[in-house]
Amino acid sequence: RSAIDAVAPGVACSAVDNVARNIFTQAGFTQVHCGTGLARGVQNDFEGRIDRGNIRSYNHAPLLPGM
Repeated sequence: RSAIDAVAPGVACSAVDNVARNIFTQAGFTQVHCGTGLARGVQNDFEGRIDRGNIRSYNHAPLLPGM
């Protein structure tokens, strides 16, 4: 629930990712090997993964209204 509550316009995608990863870490899962979003379809690692709206630790783009 904390990760969902972190989602708001103007918040960086990386900040939401950080909240979600902290939940895993606090539960004892120190190596999270997956993203926190859905793939939005069948995709591979080479296309469509670095989207402006992807919730990733390296994506510092702000969330916009309606995202």
